[in-house]
Amino acid sequence: MKKMCLFLGRACLSLIFVLSIIMKVMHWDGMIAELTRVLGDWSTHIPLTSSFFLGCIPYAGALLAIATALEVFGAFSLLCNYKVRVGAICLIVFLIPVTLLMHAFWLSDLPSLDMMMFCKNVGIIGGLITVATYGD
Repeated sequence: MKKMCLFLGRACLSLIFVLSIIMKVMHWDGMIAELTRVLGDWSTHIPLTSSFFLGCIPYAGALLAIATALEVFGAFSLLCNYKVRVGAICLIVFLIPVTLLMHAFWLSDLPSLDMMMFCKNVGIIGGLITVATYGD
């Protein structure tokens, strides 16, 4: 029973990432454009870091590929019970910058939606910390 519950928990955690991977791959160019827009927005909102964010724009495709690789390994490691702790850490490493950059409700035109997404990601990070700590 315990193993079944652990599998169910990992499957539920990985589901959001599997769906995200599918959408990312299906809309790759749009995702690069969105990441480029967000990096540009950050460069205007936080002047001290503008050169950093503007410097990242030419590498938006590579950054998206790295993020997707972390997401793929993490999601499928949870789902397949393979190196679960490493997979959870990969997803945490993926989620922290995604949450801060893409759901910055304090900079958003839709703060309530971005706050909800921000809090959802923080909750998922909490679950992944538990998985990374206890593994299987």
